[in-house]
Amino acid sequence: MNIFEKYVSNTLASNGNQSFVLRRNADEPSTGLAFLKVYKGGGFNWIFGWSDVIDSTFADGSKSRCNDVYPWKIVSLEAAVTDNCDPYAASKEKFLPITFGGKAEKKIEGEKITFSDPVKILAEKDKFICLRIKFSGRKVPCHPESQIALFRKKGFAWKASSEIPLPVFSGVERKAEKRIAFIGDSITQCIGTTFNSYRHYAAVIAEELGDRYGFWDMGIGFARGADAATDGIWLSKAKQNDIVTVCFGVNDIFKGFSAEEIKANLMKTVLLLKEANAKVIIQSIPPFGYEGETLKIWLDVNEYIKNEIAPKADAYFDTVKILSINGKDSPEPKYGYHPNDEGNYLWAKELAPLIKNLI
Repeated sequence: MNIFEKYVSNTLASNGNQSFVLRRNADEPSTGLAFLKVYKGGGFNWIFGWSDVIDSTFADGSKSRCNDVYPWKIVSLEAAVTDNCDPYAASKEKFLPITFGGKAEKKIEGEKITFSDPVKILAEKDKFICLRIKFSGRKVPCHPESQIALFRKKGFAWKASSEIPLPVFSGVERKAEKRIAFIGDSITQCIGTTFNSYRHYAAVIAEELGDRYGFWDMGIGFARGADAATDGIWLSKAKQNDIVTVCFGVNDIFKGFSAEEIKANLMKTVLLLKEANAKVIIQSIPPFGYEGETLKIWLDVNEYIKNEIAPKADAYFDTVKILSINGKDSPEPKYGYHPNDEGNYLWAKELAPLIKNLI
């Protein structure tokens, strides 16, 4: 059975594997808390998917790169519903055990997504699913730039920390008229918006279009179109959706890829998604203060996206007209290099109708 035919993403937080935490003692368990905001409320069977594969290259790639594999182990996993992201208040809630084939422990290995058993959870919209995870391993995948509330237990105290493994899929058993995904870098992830606010463009679009549909944000900081084009586990997740927006290029430009390499990788990504029967919206590369050679590449690739890739896709969206300081063609961003709440809101308001036209 294809899990994604039965379960739909039910949080708007982006939680892909970005890098790893290096632990001194591989066998000694650590405990973490992750708070995932609920999109559609109600009583559902929830399922959580975990991976040992790095989805996208982190920073300059010297520590971890896309498709690197780091096996690790879940010692135990539990879930509770909370009103907020206070780790001490959450600790007083009643936690439900989550198992894997009926067992608490599970090795996460094999370069595939490992799914939990279903667990029935009643949670209203905008409440939080608090996952309490005890884990072990030498190198454990995590998301250093995560913009949601995460904590790690230090002695008897909870300390804010991104050094815990996150589910790469958090979904519920329900029917959705369409599954809509957003794949991209830190801008798509939500960096630039208020921390843990769910004001990034993917989340605003989800609220705009409504919960008849399912939404899955796959944006990851430092990600490149070159990562997606490897056609690894990250893109395989995007392929499970009916409509996918694609927004890459900033990191490709600044990490030394040539214009021709960026063009080829973006075209390949779009075509791979099309081959999987997804409708694709290709977005132009957002403004990011380019100058000199990077400005030449940005202008060149954006022309190629508009004239060559867009006809292969199902729709084209120009981020520059929304985000540039002159609302036309400036490489200088109006709402910050990573767009703030206002920039994301305006982006969402323009992009949502385009998505709706493809539904």
